[in-house]
Amino acid sequence: MNALEKDAKARGDIRRRGKALPFATRVKIVLAVFLGPYTYRKIATTHHCSIGTVSRLKQCTLRVFTTTAPSPSPLSRRRSRSSRQTIHTLLPRLRECLTSKKRGPPRGHGAKLSMARHGDFVKRLVAERPDIYIDEIQCELQRTFFSQDSRIGYSTVARFLRNVLNLHRKRKSGHPLPSQHALDRSLPYRRSFVSTHFGRSANMDAVGTAHEVVDQRQWRLRSRLDPRCYFFCDETGINRKSANRAYARVPRGMPCPHGQSDVYSKGPNHSVLIATSRDRQIMASDILVKVGKGTCRNDFARFVRRRVGPAMLERATAMALPPHCPLFLVLDNASIHKGDVVHRALSEGTCGRGRLLFLPPYASTMNPVELVNARLKSMLRRNFHDWAMLGQSQHLSLRTFIEELMLTMGHDSAHALYAHCGWRQ
Repeated sequence: MNALEKDAKARGDIRRRGKALPFATRVKIVLAVFLGPYTYRKIATTHHCSIGTVSRLKQCTLRVFTTTAPSPSPLSRRRSRSSRQTIHTLLPRLRECLTSKKRGPPRGHGAKLSMARHGDFVKRLVAERPDIYIDEIQCELQRTFFSQDSRIGYSTVARFLRNVLNLHRKRKSGHPLPSQHALDRSLPYRRSFVSTHFGRSANMDAVGTAHEVVDQRQWRLRSRLDPRCYFFCDETGINRKSANRAYARVPRGMPCPHGQSDVYSKGPNHSVLIATSRDRQIMASDILVKVGKGTCRNDFARFVRRRVGPAMLERATAMALPPHCPLFLVLDNASIHKGDVVHRALSEGTCGRGRLLFLPPYASTMNPVELVNARLKSMLRRNFHDWAMLGQSQHLSLRTFIEELMLTMGHDSAHALYAHCGWRQ
């Protein structure tokens, strides 16, 4: 060990891949993770470390919060003065945790699963609800058999289900939707759209192919374009059948029990309209209850005029955009999105600043609202079962539950969603 390494060890620095991170740098990384709208990649690039180091420091901080911080614990990545003060009050404990050589969460006493003790309990859980998630089984095992010091891991439960109980994941009904790629007739417009907005950062040979999603991670908007000027809007259909989980766990070679898990009838269709800005995942939303039909063009125009347009002006002011900067509402090529009535509605709602911009056909990976819709339906499948057991009416429970989900998601930042879809500088 040379003099530099001894000096780093005396200061308590940690070394990962040849990088020595001082304690002040580790605190900045932790503050950026919990208080700033930045991705792990951006934080790692800024502080010249790996993404694994950022993740490890986050896990260390979570251990401090869960064992030391008062309730409620500031685990959300929201900007708040109380969270920043709590982090600074825990700096002594945080220093001890961040300078340790341990990696990942504490393993406790190495909790293991056995067929004799836990097999019947897990089989009963799967028999009662075949589409139960692994983390739900993990929570039930932890609550029933293990103490707080002895934690059971997610991978341990997954291996126990697959190798010991011979329970495998199988789709309950139907087939997954095939991946859709650009058609030959729409490929020139798709390449023109990508070239206009993303320039040389996009590989034109990958546009319209299966490699476009991978190349999309490197896309950057042209220097003259500001991602804050782009707002996205889309709709999705949700009914009680959307709460049914698509996969269940059954023994290998056995048919999947369709009727036991699909306990929700379809009921009325709820057309959920969502608009997204760069600083808000849901800046405007509306729920239309439809029976036997979907959203029509007049309904969408009314939503744009009354909610999306004023919300675009409000978010533009909050993001400090110039007063005469044009605001683009990005839509897909659905028929209800086109027409003079939609143009007039956007112009009236934004006082003439709004412009419509249509994505290329089958370009759902460029739309951040698709990620918001996916998160909304994932939360619906995970939590609606417990909500439905409250005994409320079908119509009231589903609409109220969707509103509560969107309320929890509404103030979250969409910086990561925009970056994931390529809309970043």
